[in-house]
Amino acid sequence: MTVVYCCLENSYGIERISAVSDNRSSIKLKPHTITVSDISSKLHSITIKCFSTDILTNKDDDYMTPYYETEFGVGYAGNCFQALNVIGNARKVFQHLIDLNSKNAKPSHSDIIRTFSSIFDEFIQSHSGKSNIAIDFLIFGYCPQSPSIPWLYKLSHRPRKKLEVTKLQINNNEIHGIGDALNNGSLVNKLKTVRRSFRRKFLKLKFYNNFEKEVFFEKMKVAQNNVTEKYIRNHIKNNKNKTVGGDIEKMELYNTGQRSVVTLTIPTGSSKNNNIGELSDGLAYVPFSKNFS
Repeated sequence: MTVVYCCLENSYGIERISAVSDNRSSIKLKPHTITVSDISSKLHSITIKCFSTDILTNKDDDYMTPYYETEFGVGYAGNCFQALNVIGNARKVFQHLIDLNSKNAKPSHSDIIRTFSSIFDEFIQSHSGKSNIAIDFLIFGYCPQSPSIPWLYKLSHRPRKKLEVTKLQINNNEIHGIGDALNNGSLVNKLKTVRRSFRRKFLKLKFYNNFEKEVFFEKMKVAQNNVTEKYIRNHIKNNKNKTVGGDIEKMELYNTGQRSVVTLTIPTGSSKNNNIGELSDGLAYVPFSKNFS
């Protein structure tokens, strides 16, 4: 499976939803676990595009002008092939929403989850091996109807059980995770402890004025985020569970007021997609990178 955690971060006045995952995909051939790849992607973004009914007239320019567009994030743990098919099907649906009532409608977060759940359940029910499918999704974003409100849901399917949908709290004090490397929540609890220790130390400090206090508080939040990332990277590197490995990848989802925007960050020096070369003269893939250690 994998390890994925998700939380709300805020530093220097910028709020975002952050998710971190490992990069390993593997298969279990009892009694062995075999690594398939250590540069897999467990974090994905899905774009929502809403069009007016003019698109049905097949005018070429109508396909390029949705009246609303935004993004939300998806992290998964479990059967890779099945999870990626669900994400692929969801992309097709959410990128082709048509406003049949001409009211410039936008989907709420509950609409997004209900639709994703239907896509997920439909794929499972059509699968010949549905009795063996085990997948968890963490789905997160900002509500199109109320852009300042973040949301987070967990969708889970286990063999011979119905799809479970759980709404999770998302704030600066909560961390949520999925994956068999979480050891029944012990990693999430440890991350919460690490982040709380920063806040306790801050509360014990004395400052000359409010300005000094606010500056130090923002620096503390950056350091808290860095320590969280370092801890989970070390957990991935040192984990004895053979389904966890590779390096880490971080997704951040920002609310711009009008729409949400997703960015991906990989470790400095990562070999992932490092041999693509230039697409054309002077045009190349240059990822955001960061030293997570």
